Amino acid sequence: MESGYAEFSTRRVAKAAGISVGNLAYHFPSKQDLLRAVVSQLVDEYSTQFTAILTRPDVPAATEDLGTLIEWLLTETLSRDTVHIFRELWAISLHDEATRLAMDALYDDLMEGVVQLLIRYYPDVEIQAIRELAQVLALISEGTIVLYGTNRDRAVSHERIVELAVSLIKTMKLDLRLPKQVHE
Repeated sequence: MESGYAEFSTRRVAKAAGISVGNLAYHFPSKQDLLRAVVSQLVDEYSTQFTAILTRPDVPAATEDLGTLIEWLLTETLSRDTVHIFRELWAISLHDEATRLAMDALYDDLMEGVVQLLIRYYPDVEIQAIRELAQVLALISEGTIVLYGTNRDRAVSHERIVELAVSLIKTMKLDLRLPKQVHE
């Protein structure tokens, strides 16, 4: 988190943990083993935090206003920790299969969390429509990290992008008011 992958070394980790490099190597024989453990821990922590966030009572209720929920999600995405963690993990996943698999599983879990949140508010809507909405929200969220995570001074403000995302999603052919079809 503090120095990124470029500064990641067994010596720095051992020093931060207050142990010898040899002791660290006993538990993690290679830098790759250590990296995978760190990635696994980060993924687990982020997934747990996101699940906790989605169940908080202050998370905007989609039934009150889907736009408010979208605004909240796209603002939460720009927290310093989220931006730093995800940019590092994306880079690592390009070169490490275990990290890529962990990231893919994390995205599946996070999107499923959003699906479950939306199902609470729209219990009578087709699950496919809800999954499509969750996927679109994930795409917009990840783009938000890339474009606004480290530079908020763009030609189009983040606030305007959020407004456009809300407008886009509200006009999508995902009619969240329609009940599920009864299949025979």
